[in-house]
Amino acid sequence: MRTTTVVSLAAGGNAARPGRIRRSCPTASTARWPLEALLEGDLDPSVRLFDASVARLAGAGARLGLIASVMMHLAFDRVAAAAPIPMLSIRDALVDAARAGEIRRPRVVATRPTNEGEFSARPFEAAGIELVRPEEADRAFVHEVYFGELVKGHFTDQTRSRLIDVIKRMKARDDVDAVILGGTELPLILRAPTYAGVPVLDATRVHVEAAIDWLLGA
Repeated sequence: MRTTTVVSLAAGGNAARPGRIRRSCPTASTARWPLEALLEGDLDPSVRLFDASVARLAGAGARLGLIASVMMHLAFDRVAAAAPIPMLSIRDALVDAARAGEIRRPRVVATRPTNEGEFSARPFEAAGIELVRPEEADRAFVHEVYFGELVKGHFTDQTRSRLIDVIKRMKARDDVDAVILGGTELPLILRAPTYAGVPVLDATRVHVEAAIDWLLGA
């Protein structure tokens, strides 16, 4: 599902811009990435997988590489350091989007590794942007529903309502000025541009649009 979403966004984004992208960003599905090892703190299987995938894509003519997952950016720095082509970070793309929108205090809705890891907060802090973390109960709920339902393709109105309630609590408690959907499955269930009067930054869309801009030389 993640690969399909990224390809669809890329096709739509490219159609809306002048110029054409050919053989610039072929896609390798990572539907079977070593999630269990990552969640246990072992990045090596993920790094090996992405190293091999980026090498294949470069051999197929790709000019730019993406890891189309926020959480899997735990491995990004190691992969990018060895990559034969440039790699575009979803974290850097989100920071650029926040700056462009004059967002200073966003809140992230994501899995535990993204919520709790310094890898996701560091680029925002370097840009002077305060990335606000959810309360423990909300972290636990989002993590559980993400892996228990969303990655399996289960999207229900009840879960959508509970996720919106999480955003409403964030707004009321922390006075955030944006919400980052920091997981590629979240925009499939939360499709509105705002919730509780707070604008949404869809990490997947931001990443794809940044890649298209890069490839077209914007």
